[in-house]
Amino acid sequence: MLIHKPIQEFTQRELYNLGIKSFSFDSREAQVGDLFCCLPGLHTDGHNYIDTARARGVKHFLVHDSSYECDDEIHIVSGDTRRAMAVLSSIFYDVPSQRLSVIGVTGTDGKSTTTYLIQQLISVHGYSCGMMSTINFKTGPQMQENLLRQSTPEAPQVEHAPPNTCLLYTSPSPRDST
Repeated sequence: MLIHKPIQEFTQRELYNLGIKSFSFDSREAQVGDLFCCLPGLHTDGHNYIDTARARGVKHFLVHDSSYECDDEIHIVSGDTRRAMAVLSSIFYDVPSQRLSVIGVTGTDGKSTTTYLIQQLISVHGYSCGMMSTINFKTGPQMQENLLRQSTPEAPQVEHAPPNTCLLYTSPSPRDST
């Protein structure tokens, strides 16, 4: 089934009724119930991994055109799959940005250390605080290693943070990208 409609018109109930249980954008981690988001990249395109996601049981895809259709699958079509993934994950997780306080840390060096220190200061004062850095993620009680080694997480990773927390994340300085 192909679904062509403005992404912002989807509702949380509609996404649940389609059978979507989570989001993935790495075919190696995709699983049954995921909406596999085919994202364009610098070196490859997520559309190249549709068959890998299918082999892992995925039946829901976010694609940029309708040429990938298969009868027993659901394909949500959007010209900008990265933006669509951000909007859909926000809707799916009940727009958590309305309940989160977010602190961003940018710069060239020391971002992970700074986020860790801020997270500790906030937590010691009794507030729930998660963090996302190049080194670690903490969106619950346990710290986890950031196996992606990316300083800027994708939208579903941010949107899935626990409600009513302060969320810290790091981003490279604009000078780092030049």
